[in-house]
Amino acid sequence: MMITNSLKYAFLEGQTGDIKISLEQTEDQFKLVYSDNGVGIPKDLDWQKSKGMGFRLVKLLGERQLGGSVQLNRNLGTCFIIKFESNEESTEIVS
Repeated sequence: MMITNSLKYAFLEGQTGDIKISLEQTEDQFKLVYSDNGVGIPKDLDWQKSKGMGFRLVKLLGERQLGGSVQLNRNLGTCFIIKFESNEESTEIVS
């Protein structure tokens, strides 16, 4: 879903760009980072209150399914950072 949204909205017609996905694990936490270097989400859009399906799914995944937190960085395109605890349950989800 995030990749589809980047391809659909982040890159203007004919524009190329990069999409990056990383997953890091520390002793007690996972950090999932999804980013693109497209046009970005407007600064005045409150993505957490948006009724857009993509934003709602990101929030549901990070907060409800993984029991973590979701941050949005708009400095260079769009970057979602999802942090969640590393335990047996969350390990099963990402495996």
